[in-house]
Amino acid sequence: MEYLFRTLIFLVIIGKYVLLRSISSVEVALLLVIATANIFKHKYKVTWIGLIVEMALAAFGCSYSSYFSLIYVLIAYDAGSKNMKPLVVPSAILGMYFSAANNILETGAFIAAAFMFGILNLRFEEKVSSFKETYDNERRYRYELEAAKQRLLNSAKETAYLAEIRERNRIAREIHDTVGHSLAGILIQLQAAQKLRNRDEEKSDELLVDSIERLSDTLNVMRNTVHNIKPGDSMGIDYIKSIINNFNYCPVDFKCSGDFSSLPANILETISSDIKEALTNAYKYSKATAIEVKIDIDQSRVRVYIKDNGEGCPNLKEGFGLMGIRERIKNLGGTVSFSGENGFVIVYVIPIGKGDNN
Repeated sequence: MEYLFRTLIFLVIIGKYVLLRSISSVEVALLLVIATANIFKHKYKVTWIGLIVEMALAAFGCSYSSYFSLIYVLIAYDAGSKNMKPLVVPSAILGMYFSAANNILETGAFIAAAFMFGILNLRFEEKVSSFKETYDNERRYRYELEAAKQRLLNSAKETAYLAEIRERNRIAREIHDTVGHSLAGILIQLQAAQKLRNRDEEKSDELLVDSIERLSDTLNVMRNTVHNIKPGDSMGIDYIKSIINNFNYCPVDFKCSGDFSSLPANILETISSDIKEALTNAYKYSKATAIEVKIDIDQSRVRVYIKDNGEGCPNLKEGFGLMGIRERIKNLGGTVSFSGENGFVIVYVIPIGKGDNN
């Protein structure tokens, strides 16, 4: 826009000379010098000294032709757009002084309009600069938030890994301290019973019976330890059922297929959180009378389908709840879609391989 404005002023000056059909070599040289100065200003920087020099050149040009008074229009524009307002007064005085007698008011009006246009352009550039700075800060904060989230996820994985290591060490100590010592004692008793078999059969039988009892106790300890290592297969689905059973707003038809024990803990946690969020949204906004929840699991992925028969939301705008669902699914490598056309529907698929942190 600024480049076009400068070009227009020079075209007006040249047009006047074309109509006059008379221009000296000095005037041509002055026009080229001033045009070069304006190109330099547009490309690099407007300075106080540059504008004062340009005013002097325009005054020199006006000694040949009053057409050069239009250059003060450009100077007034630069004074407004570059926040050099004091220069507009001398440029207006000189421009009106050197203009033709019948064009004084016209030149003054052009200078005033150019000055106002320059001020508006300055404010526009300041707004654009502010918006760019805000956008850059928002993008930087977003990157920092993403980095913090990644560090948090890594920290959670590391915490889970350390907890697993501690649990393994605890189980190893328990097996060593109880089962290992017990088996060592039983082995010693059985060896003693074998040696006493021919000399003291009664004592040998007592040691054998005691060894059998201690071996039975040891096997019970082993079974309990193994049972504590492997969580119950129905733990995940039981928790999800408890969420649904505790939802009293309207009936929920829950169906599931597949092996829940094949799902990693982080996927189970995500499904539970998303079902909570969906039921909460249905309670707050849907006015639904029925909700359907389906979970299908196979060897490679888990698919979750949640639908209510409420009012829906034709002009869907994702709030924090839906954005949280989308973010959780995305972090597990899955895809999710929302629809508010006929009730409200949430469908997402999570690959089991990508969801596993082990």
